[in-house]
Amino acid sequence: WIEESKSNKKLFFEMKDIWEVSHAATDDRFKGDESWERFKNQIEMNEEKEEKEERNHKLFAFLKIASIVIVSVGLSWLVFGLTSSNRFLISKNEVITPKGSKTQIVLPDGTRVWLNAGSNLTYYSDYNGEKRDVTLSGEAFFEVTKNPNKPFVVKTGKIDIKAYGTAFNVKSYPTDRFVETTLINGVVTIEQVSTKKTLAILKPNQKSIFYKDDIRPNLTKILKLDKQKITKDSIIEVNANENILLAQTNNTESQTAWKEQKLYFTSETFDEIAKKLERWYGVTIHLQNDELLNERFTGKFTHNEPLVQVLEAIKITTPISYSIKLNDVYINLKK
Repeated sequence: WIEESKSNKKLFFEMKDIWEVSHAATDDRFKGDESWERFKNQIEMNEEKEEKEERNHKLFAFLKIASIVIVSVGLSWLVFGLTSSNRFLISKNEVITPKGSKTQIVLPDGTRVWLNAGSNLTYYSDYNGEKRDVTLSGEAFFEVTKNPNKPFVVKTGKIDIKAYGTAFNVKSYPTDRFVETTLINGVVTIEQVSTKKTLAILKPNQKSIFYKDDIRPNLTKILKLDKQKITKDSIIEVNANENILLAQTNNTESQTAWKEQKLYFTSETFDEIAKKLERWYGVTIHLQNDELLNERFTGKFTHNEPLVQVLEAIKITTPISYSIKLNDVYINLKK
């Protein structure tokens, strides 16, 4: 018992001293039996104290463990919450094709994309999760992997082009005044972003031209301008209220030839020609005469001809002269 705890040992020696003193005393008032009883009672009280301290120690240990469990559960919840939130921290992927080059990529769902010069395609790391959305600035040709439950969406700003398993071309450069969509096969829908309204449903060999600005004030001029490229007979519908024109096209090759390194011009103004040449060859075109804006050119270049050869071909049908200084090209109209 003495060796069980320090307090037992201390108590024993205290009582021992008292006992020894009691035997040496001659005072008849001292009674050994009573001392022994006090000694027993003190031992019992000490044992109760020890048991109480042990219970308190166990309770404290339990509470400490419980608090650790609670904190651990709390931290686990916090970590899980953070890791769960990280699932929603998506990253942006951007494919940039500089002027003078072209790019071909395959998206996570197997959809193939050709990007024309001077184009950007953006999609997020959760692509092919709940959605298959991409954002286009420039021109691209898409061969979409079929998925009837998950539309493929090309965002161009004011309109979305939706497809499920389709091949189509979209031209939407920031400097263009319209978004042009040409369907090769399958079906696509043109949807207005602000109203979610379906503006058109395209069938194969059809194209839509969505004008970025309100065309109603200049409808006659615009139609006259664009009918040079789209004959009157091919126009299916003109919806001036929705700024969209639908047309039949039997020559989709001219819309998609660029991805085969073929350069086509179809009754295009010199303003349009200049933009296309800038992207194709990575140069800056300077039109020196306003009269050039009224000139048009039609031609095909199928062997990736150099810029000088293209300019020489244009000279055959259009009275122009040109000069090249590094990456700057100056074009004049001969009078």
